[in-house]
Amino acid sequence: MSLVFQNPNGSWFSLIESPYSESWITPWSIIHFIWGVIYAIFMLSFQFNYKSVLLVGFLLHSVYEFKDYHYSYNRNDSTFKFNSVRNILGDTFSFLLGVYICINYIRVLPINFQLSLLIVIFTLIIISLNKWG
Repeated sequence: MSLVFQNPNGSWFSLIESPYSESWITPWSIIHFIWGVIYAIFMLSFQFNYKSVLLVGFLLHSVYEFKDYHYSYNRNDSTFKFNSVRNILGDTFSFLLGVYICINYIRVLPINFQLSLLIVIFTLIIISLNKWG
């Protein structure tokens, strides 16, 4: 069974990141999505307008991804060696999707539920890091 789902120009989804499968979406895209939700909840709690939240989020995440790209191709850092342009675009899309869903769906939830959601998300991230790390 293949872990990579191919389209004519490369792969859409892969369960692994490797130089042989430049993928738009990987399991790490879920983390980018979650950080998009966390970022939006944080920014909306300060009453920023939705366009500003999206624009600043896009800019901040793009800088983060550019740093990864720079480390991948200019510094030969093995931590980032599988970070392709497709993956960077997929991660940015995942982040912005998290921001969009938060703005349109999560923000209407009571603040106590939003804070509980953040606690659950952080707990899952910590458990995941301990399991994978």
